[in-house]
Amino acid sequence: MSFIVSEPRIDGQVVIVDVDASSHNPFVKSGSFRTRFDGFDPAAVPKEILLVPALGFLSTAAMAIGTSITAPYFDEDFAVSTIEIAKIWQSIFPRFNTADFRLDGEVRPNRSAGDRGDLLLYSGGVDALTSLISNKQTVTEMASIWGADVAVENKELWKQLRSVTSQTRSINDANIWAIRTNIRQFFNSKALVEKYTSPVDGTWWMNVQHASAL
Repeated sequence: MSFIVSEPRIDGQVVIVDVDASSHNPFVKSGSFRTRFDGFDPAAVPKEILLVPALGFLSTAAMAIGTSITAPYFDEDFAVSTIEIAKIWQSIFPRFNTADFRLDGEVRPNRSAGDRGDLLLYSGGVDALTSLISNKQTVTEMASIWGADVAVENKELWKQLRSVTSQTRSINDANIWAIRTNIRQFFNSKALVEKYTSPVDGTWWMNVQHASAL
């Protein structure tokens, strides 16, 4: 059994990655993982980097279930850190089956463009604002993600977030990116929590998935 991930396809500013998870129901659904990046051309990014969002959102479920992720290629930095992260999750949640977790596919050396400063994931909350103020000298990029804390159906809340984000110009002049994703539509949170964590631990998104996914 394995999560099977396709090569990324680019449609304008949308990156599409197909995920076959049919053998892992009732935990994860198969489908097309879509991420829209406003403000830059995804075609200029190495394909192994374009796969990282899809691989990140799948990785924690694969660690819990105890299965592999099969992809045409993996960024080396992502692959190495993900294997190390698996050990940490096992210590936190003993019911995880990380001994059987692995990444199957070509590992490609990281080809990122080098250090251009720090990127801050900006949700508009107190933690995000504090992080911006504390690191305003090094933060050169900010990204708000529609489909993470703000549901893709909630247009009004997203509009409010974008308004709040624009006000950060008074703190620094970082580039502000908007990313839209259907990242939270593939998981059965209730089934994953009941089997691999605990109902008292909260949702799968908040306590397990969001860190690697984001």
